[in-house]
Amino acid sequence: MNTMKKRLFILLAITFVLSGCFEVDQSLIIKKNGSTEYKVTMVVDQSLLLLSDISEEEICNSSLSQGIDIGSFMVSSREFRRGEDIGCTYEMKGPFEDFFILVSSGNLDAAFNAPGSGPSKKNKTNSQELLSIEKISNNRYRITSSIRSDEFDSAPEDKSSEDNPFDELGSLFKKSLGVAFTGRKFIFALESPKIINSSHSITNNGKKTRVEVPMSNLLNGKDIYFESTFQLDEFEEDPFSNFLK
Repeated sequence: MNTMKKRLFILLAITFVLSGCFEVDQSLIIKKNGSTEYKVTMVVDQSLLLLSDISEEEICNSSLSQGIDIGSFMVSSREFRRGEDIGCTYEMKGPFEDFFILVSSGNLDAAFNAPGSGPSKKNKTNSQELLSIEKISNNRYRITSSIRSDEFDSAPEDKSSEDNPFDELGSLFKKSLGVAFTGRKFIFALESPKIINSSHSITNNGKKTRVEVPMSNLLNGKDIYFESTFQLDEFEEDPFSNFLK
């Protein structure tokens, strides 16, 4: 493989890993009165910034504020450091009805795309779905979050090619990803008044479900997937709301 092709492959690999993030931690709380709290934390390795043209500011500067009608939401974000990692935490609070409309529109996913990908490119290749909520009946909803393992597969599509970059760098790339994913996790925690079923265990009398899996599963051909169905009956008004009015 010539030098130009090596450089191109390495650049694509870096961009690929950056846009996929290394760690994702999501928490969604829906209360009986319909108020909703959503928090997502994403973490990347700072050392990768030295090998790319993506600045530190771009990592945490998503199009969140432009993609969300903040009239009905309280939106906040913060950056933090954890060793060689750069982390970004985004928090949103507002009515569930508006949150459901926001997620269904695709604007929330678009807000967390890789820098420069633009709002029309949903989650890069559509093999990642940060958050999806589907209404399946009058008061039941299905929520999913997933990352497909084939996005991190270093095997060449055309093994017959005599000049396939993966022949020389594929194993090295996968090994590097393995190191990068060490200790990294995918976490999704859901709390709602009534959880009907979940792909993972349900606790707290049917009100909580949580998944925590290592990101390295992706390198072993295992998709990361969370799904749960929850029920929201008619929202109960907060007893203190009239008093505050």
